[in-house]
Amino acid sequence: MKIRSLCLLSLAACAAAPEPNWEKAGAGQSAVDEAMQQCRTEVRMAPQQHLGTPRPHSSGSPYTPGMERLETRDTEDVQRFQTCMTGKGFTLKP
Repeated sequence: MKIRSLCLLSLAACAAAPEPNWEKAGAGQSAVDEAMQQCRTEVRMAPQQHLGTPRPHSSGSPYTPGMERLETRDTEDVQRFQTCMTGKGFTLKP
């Protein structure tokens, strides 16, 4: 039950975080929105890497091995999304 609560809390925090702004010369907001949606879909459809066996839970970590794997996947998804957007010619606004 604790894991579920933490996962829901993490999702809520991500939803509340401001979305990064992407730009591309000559692209309007609708083009940016369309590219972002395409990249989100691409990330969701990407095959998941086998993460191997869970690492032993370190006594100093507040995360369980399952949560650590979710965190790793989230990081990989962000990297895939950013790679997709830059591949379409977009850059992050500072």
